[in-house]
Amino acid sequence: MVSPMVSLAILIPALYAINAFYAFRKNLSIAKQSGLRYVVVPVSAYNRAWLISQRLVIPLLERLPQSWTESWLTFLGSEWIYTAGYESYQKLGTDTFLAVSSGRPLLWTCDPDVISQITTRRTDFPKPLEVYHILNVFGQNVVSTEGSRWRQHRKVVAPSFTERSNESNWAASISLAQDMLKSWVGERGEGTVQDPASDTLSLTLRVISWAGYGVRLRWSGGIESIPDRSKKSSQLEEASGRAKESKDNERPPGHALTYQDALQTVLHNIVSFMLIGPALLKRSPLKMHRVAWQAYDEWRRYMLEMFEQKQKEAREGRAQEGLDLIAALAKGAGEKGNIDSARSVAKSAGQGLSEEEILGNIFIISLAGHETTANTVYFSLVYLAMNPCSQARLQEDLDRIFGDKPITEWDYEEDFPKLFNGMPGAVMNETLRLVPPIIAIAKKTRAQPETLTVEGRTVTIPAHTFINLDSVGVQRHPKYWPADPSIIDDLNQFRPERWLLKDGASQQQNQQRGSNLPDEEELDYLRTAPEHANTNLFRPVRGTYIPFSDGPRACLGRKFAQVEITAVLATIMRQHSVELAVDDYATDDEIEQMAVGGEERRRVWLKARDRADWLLKYGMSSITSLQMRAGRVPFRIVRRGEERFGGFEERLKKTGAENGHVR
Repeated sequence: MVSPMVSLAILIPALYAINAFYAFRKNLSIAKQSGLRYVVVPVSAYNRAWLISQRLVIPLLERLPQSWTESWLTFLGSEWIYTAGYESYQKLGTDTFLAVSSGRPLLWTCDPDVISQITTRRTDFPKPLEVYHILNVFGQNVVSTEGSRWRQHRKVVAPSFTERSNESNWAASISLAQDMLKSWVGERGEGTVQDPASDTLSLTLRVISWAGYGVRLRWSGGIESIPDRSKKSSQLEEASGRAKESKDNERPPGHALTYQDALQTVLHNIVSFMLIGPALLKRSPLKMHRVAWQAYDEWRRYMLEMFEQKQKEAREGRAQEGLDLIAALAKGAGEKGNIDSARSVAKSAGQGLSEEEILGNIFIISLAGHETTANTVYFSLVYLAMNPCSQARLQEDLDRIFGDKPITEWDYEEDFPKLFNGMPGAVMNETLRLVPPIIAIAKKTRAQPETLTVEGRTVTIPAHTFINLDSVGVQRHPKYWPADPSIIDDLNQFRPERWLLKDGASQQQNQQRGSNLPDEEELDYLRTAPEHANTNLFRPVRGTYIPFSDGPRACLGRKFAQVEITAVLATIMRQHSVELAVDDYATDDEIEQMAVGGEERRRVWLKARDRADWLLKYGMSSITSLQMRAGRVPFRIVRRGEERFGGFEERLKKTGAENGHVR
């Protein structure tokens, strides 16, 4: 006789299979009625069990006969849209399709018109908060809310991002980039950086702490930037005077960790906080979890102390300029001037923010404001090392912009527009085109179907459909991006020159705008979005360039990030060059023996370039944002004029590389 346990072991999977079968039949029927092209897949990309197991299962599926899997295997991996780019849509013959499984329908699109419809109709296509709830590590925030609650968060947070905050950011970015550069080159004026991604993360963490919260963190190794105090008008001096210094080896009374150690530990363990949660980490027997919880509690207390200090300063008329996010949140919390008022005010008609929401916003801006910017700086430097000709053009543009002006006199109002509208802005934009921080921007339909115009036809998007706006596919779409036909696979390659307009070039073809402008948030977006900015660069059609998302829910810190990235790149590249490190393939002495520009040097450089190219294509994965997780690309910083490699990449772009194409 079969035991009850065996019966259950058979019955439960059988019931699950029957339910999945009927759910699939229902979803397939809905997909056929939608008017959209669809692809049948065995499992939903949002299935939690699949998200955990896919890296083990996909290699096994790849061993099956291709005729069994060619129609669906591509769409199962989390990073398929990054590795495939636009190619998968091209094979399907459509820019928008449904993935049908037994789970909720999933719409993929890289059609800029569809993207614009979805982002402007935010009530019909909201964020799937069931996906974004993992960002509520400290509390709900402007990223993880919708509707009236999002409006309240935005009302409190958005006023922080002003031109004054950008000036403070400009000064902090230049000063701290100088510190990082000094740590790289030392007294010799050159050096190899083995883990530049870690350093750029440290840099942007310090920038957001300084420009955002007034906390000055010294660079590791005790390097301290000393502003020129003889120039009272210097933005660098003003910023330093407003910021507090925080020594790495000191902690205030009542704290077990320094501010820097607490925040870095929290960010290092972000995945644990998202998947496990602070409450379970606190009770975990594992030491690593207890360390993470301690950092969580310490940083929370730091923020609350700073919050109350900002409220005190505001009452006494001592409010500081700059981003001052905590001061803005303190103002939005309530009128009584203490954290308890935040709790009471938040309960009344949705006004104000609670303590958890205040901390949630501070944290999400710390996370987004340092991780995504750091990655863009890192990838920009890697791409420049792989493309010395583009690097030389960038440096020529920096010479044109700054001339003999010393770095202490670089001015935000005068110099940032020149950087943004020149080659530095082109390098930043091209990096974000190829490596957007978020590769799939998530939306959904509510409990009722919605209609969209897709390729000239009215189609129906089923109720409860997950939607992914494919930023990689649309940003490599051959219909909308300028490409050089003489360069193989041009749109998958780094070529910032594509953003530079020729004299007299018409922008008429790029004047597409979204729908009517129904509210304040849409108008605010149009004032700051890159495709609507007053710029001499190529202006993408709306919906084709979405590294900061699109529409009224676009990133509030867009310009803040643009200022930081261009300021850091200008600081590093003004007097130095970046080269791929070739230490694994040849010693410095061996390189010196090779003819400059000769075949031997070329082959050594090619080995480093091919490895960097492979990592940029296959070594990337996305958790909170797209990062290089399978390895790192070390590079060498040298004085301008002392470069050892250059010019090889132009021939590769024209003919194709021996082991693939330069990205």
